[in-house]
Amino acid sequence: MEAQKKLAATMLRESMNSPMELSYDIFPKIHTHIYAWNKNYGKVFLSWHGPKAQLFVNDPEIVKEILINKDGAYAKAMSREYVRKLLGDGLVTTEGKK
Repeated sequence: MEAQKKLAATMLRESMNSPMELSYDIFPKIHTHIYAWNKNYGKVFLSWHGPKAQLFVNDPEIVKEILINKDGAYAKAMSREYVRKLLGDGLVTTEGKK
């Protein structure tokens, strides 16, 4: 765990010390460790943060399945009022038939 944090910090520091290209693709610059893991392990991979696992999903079809969630397999976190106002009453924030 500690080695993973150090590696991520080193990658971020190296990224911040180099100039950024003029592009809308800022993900590799901001989340260098996640970008590198995505290249190494594929579009779906698991990362541990202490005792909690975090699943990274970068495949649009799988993300679509998760957001549709017909059988209720993926519980959505309760969103705060300001999040609902920002994102609206759509697929990301709504549960159930709606």
